[in-house]
Amino acid sequence: MKYQSAASYSTDTQNKTIEGMFSCKVQEHYGPRHKTQVKLTSSLVNNLLIGCGLPVSLVEKEAFRRFFLDVDPKYCLPSRCHVTDKLIPQAKEKQVVNVNSQLEEARHVSLTVDIWTDRRMHSYIALTVHLFINWEAKSHLLHFKAFKGSHTGARIAAEVEKAIDEHGLRGKVVHIVSYSAILSYFSRKPLKTVELKMPRFSA
Repeated sequence: MKYQSAASYSTDTQNKTIEGMFSCKVQEHYGPRHKTQVKLTSSLVNNLLIGCGLPVSLVEKEAFRRFFLDVDPKYCLPSRCHVTDKLIPQAKEKQVVNVNSQLEEARHVSLTVDIWTDRRMHSYIALTVHLFINWEAKSHLLHFKAFKGSHTGARIAAEVEKAIDEHGLRGKVVHIVSYSAILSYFSRKPLKTVELKMPRFSA
């Protein structure tokens, strides 16, 4: 009986030791709602992935994980899927709300229109909006998408018109900067969304 008790005690002690090891390991990391965990995750998404344009796969790199162990051993890096499916969409929604608020406040805006083709012969169009809020200059990427088909002035102008309407800029556009092919078309056929006056164009 004494032998059995000792064996039982030994087993219990080992189990508690193992449980203690795992519980300590879990406690080494911040919880998902801890202010430091939230702050570092927000900085990772907004400053590194979005601000610096680094790939999402960065969070899977072993060297990057070791770097964060040096920064803060208690911080737990989010998975690539979590960043892609949740964190970046959340950051986008916040930025959309912020930009839309500025666009509503602005009385006049200017646009930069650009279209280009990459090495794989895929074309894209982008519109950047420029405005002043409380005497401070602001610029935001307003519209970006693939542009299939011929790059005629009519098709490009239609895309610009669509972006202006989607963002409630009717009557606010006073200046458009682009290259000559687009501007020549705009000069012949003024934008329908500009009601107050004809915007100025420059290349």
